[in-house]
Amino acid sequence: MKQAENKKCVWKIADIIDLEYFLHLREKEEDDETKKQLTKYDRFIYLNTIKPLLANGLEDTRKNILFHWLNVVRAGAKSKDETTRTLPGESFYFFQRLFGALFFLIGLVAGLKLTLYFLSYDGTEPINVTLYIAFFIVLQILLALFTLLALFGRKIFLQSTWISPFHHLLSRLLVYFVKGAVGKANKTMTGAGRSAVQALTGLLAGKKKQYGHIFFRPFFAVLQLIGIGFNLGVLGSTFLKILSTDLAFGWQSTLQVSAEAVHRLVQIIAIPWSWAFETGIGYPTLVQIQGSHMILKDGLYHLATGNLVAWWPFLLLAVLFYGLIPRVIFLVTTHWFQVQEIDSLAFDSAGCKRFVYKLQAPVLATSKSVSTATRKQGSPKNIPVESMEHALPEKEVEKIVALVPDEIFSDCPEDELKELVKKSLGLELVDKLRTGVDYKADQELLEVLSRKYPINSSCSYLILKEAWHPPIKETVSFFEELREKIGAKTMVVVGLIGKPNPKTIFTPVTDTNWNIWRDTVLSIGDPYMGLEKMVGVNE
Repeated sequence: MKQAENKKCVWKIADIIDLEYFLHLREKEEDDETKKQLTKYDRFIYLNTIKPLLANGLEDTRKNILFHWLNVVRAGAKSKDETTRTLPGESFYFFQRLFGALFFLIGLVAGLKLTLYFLSYDGTEPINVTLYIAFFIVLQILLALFTLLALFGRKIFLQSTWISPFHHLLSRLLVYFVKGAVGKANKTMTGAGRSAVQALTGLLAGKKKQYGHIFFRPFFAVLQLIGIGFNLGVLGSTFLKILSTDLAFGWQSTLQVSAEAVHRLVQIIAIPWSWAFETGIGYPTLVQIQGSHMILKDGLYHLATGNLVAWWPFLLLAVLFYGLIPRVIFLVTTHWFQVQEIDSLAFDSAGCKRFVYKLQAPVLATSKSVSTATRKQGSPKNIPVESMEHALPEKEVEKIVALVPDEIFSDCPEDELKELVKKSLGLELVDKLRTGVDYKADQELLEVLSRKYPINSSCSYLILKEAWHPPIKETVSFFEELREKIGAKTMVVVGLIGKPNPKTIFTPVTDTNWNIWRDTVLSIGDPYMGLEKMVGVNE
């Protein structure tokens, strides 16, 4: 078997963060010449690094292509010729480890202090195990059940609309604070500032739809570290207290509870370890429970020492099995879920799709080297690009349907649009349809699209728009209605053209108009919708 076939591309959260970082740098770059240089550099990586791997057996998927592209770009950004920078993925891991260690210590200290408080013993009255069991065992069981709902809620109930209580609570709190912050900011911001804030919140919503719980898992894991630290503190304090002092344990309750009922409860709690420890070692016997029953009027002196010390192995084992072990299991399970979710990512958002299309598209021009400006976005110095010609992908080109506004439909030659789509998006135009005649016609068009191009047809959509016409509420509504008809993950590209001249409608887009449309599209929060300039400045 070939080496490339054996090497699996294993993504991690840091890789996803760095991928989004470098793609964002390319998306927000407004200088057309720099964008062209970046495109040449990215295609150079595809031809000279990725394509040989594909020829050697690497599976031709977006996941693999983006993985190897990212590794080259990341190495370029941290090359020896540049001042070494900390990339966002590295920063994420640093803070994850930092907060993980901090929260673990917080849990450990809390467990130590609380246990020492509970085990305070002055020699006149035994420690009441009822309170110890209620706080350190029963409460731990309830927290474990709550965690199970948070971790497995969707799996258990199998309802796409049901959210685990823990995640639901965090989501509601986050939405509440974000809305409050945005609302206050909007009162003092200009129109451009409000647009930028809406774009940011939409971008975050889009990433949530794209990556799901992947970025929630690390925070969930940190919470488990608090629990692990807490239970280690409880076990450590209890064990040290037992070794260093002569502790006496007894039980009492205002309720009329018999020793037999307490013994049955203890037996139930001890089920996880009763197979390994016999009665009297893993948990107290009925006689020991009867002998450690504290009665206020009788005092301490009628209780036998053997019965008073019979409780501590049971308490330690209960904290171990109901406190520490579940938290370790939850931590491992959270990591497993995270690995599975990352491994299942298709990287099929509009941004990822369009970027890979551009990597594999034909190159019409070459230059001697990549400019200095591109090195700031992850490319080393002096990369030759003469070898980038003939970069046509060998696999079949994906299809796209163009939706053209009524006012420019007649001035938009299909052959010219087809060539432009091929050049700018790397896709094959298969249909050109009219939109914007009136509301009824648009609704009929949406019905036709849902029948003619079903969701599983893998056909993308191009919505051609004149950028000098600012987006209005009806435009956004049409985008949302289109999304409902074509499915949640079908790629939609809003293709912008500039103000028409007597010769053609395909003119460049001004920076001002581009920024307005970009913020509007981002505010929708749709990761499978992208924005594209159909014509460059020099075209």
